[in-house]
Amino acid sequence: KLLTFTPTYIRGEVGGNVTIQCPSIKHKSITFFYFQRGDIFINGYFAAKPIPDNMRWENTRVDNDSTTVHMYNLNISHIGTYKCIIQYTDRTETFENVYLSVTATYSKPELTIVCSDDSPTCLATCTSHGGYPRSNMDWRVPRSQMWRLVNKSEMEDRNTLMFNSSSTASFNCSEGELMFSCTVGNVTSGMYPICKVPPPPGEHVVLAAIIVIGVSVLAIFVASLLYWKHKRRQRGKDRNSHSVTLLHTCISLKQNKDASNDSTVMSRKLTAVSPLAFRSNSSKREAGVERKRTGGVSGR
Repeated sequence: KLLTFTPTYIRGEVGGNVTIQCPSIKHKSITFFYFQRGDIFINGYFAAKPIPDNMRWENTRVDNDSTTVHMYNLNISHIGTYKCIIQYTDRTETFENVYLSVTATYSKPELTIVCSDDSPTCLATCTSHGGYPRSNMDWRVPRSQMWRLVNKSEMEDRNTLMFNSSSTASFNCSEGELMFSCTVGNVTSGMYPICKVPPPPGEHVVLAAIIVIGVSVLAIFVASLLYWKHKRRQRGKDRNSHSVTLLHTCISLKQNKDASNDSTVMSRKLTAVSPLAFRSNSSKREAGVERKRTGGVSGR
């Protein structure tokens, strides 16, 4: 006997996980449970014997005596229709289709703006990648008809099966600044300005003058700072030189003073000794003359 259940719809995201609950008859014992895609076995079990691991998808898991399938690390290739097939010990079978869809969120649109020097025209390009399913790039330009769509494209990546979406629009800038935004899937770039209004005549001259004055003030400040540092170093050198000269002067004065003191002491010694020695020598000469006179008389 075959019992069929209402199909189940499951949605997942690239890189994410899903859990698929295959319906079963609770009061009956299960002989086997298959979860497969077409005729390809994905996971399941036999009540009587284990199923080899090499027959299972590596990103799936099923617990024994359970009809719940866990799928991990989803990618675009997992999109499709799956089957839950269950047989019970009384030969009854249940069948259910499971439709799995997988989406991927587009990246925030990146903007490139190029304006012409010869005409009041700007080209804006919005680019986004890594999205699924295929989606066009939509433009929003509030309160203006001064633009037109130039081209658009949606390219599939052969490896990831996801899409890259891009589009270019031309803007007429003759009426001044415009605002625009790009949207792909559910992701928007936010509002951006284009065709910026040029400065009034003469404003660029004032701006240049301000820049020149600012540079001049900065140059004067730097020169003053360098001069002050130079004078500070020079004062330090002069102070050191003065200290050395003062030290030499002090040493010279001390040496002169010591020499003067030595001369004074010697003079004093000579002054104290010379009169006595002179008187002593005079007395000796007089005594010798007297002896000569006396000796001569006595000898005769």
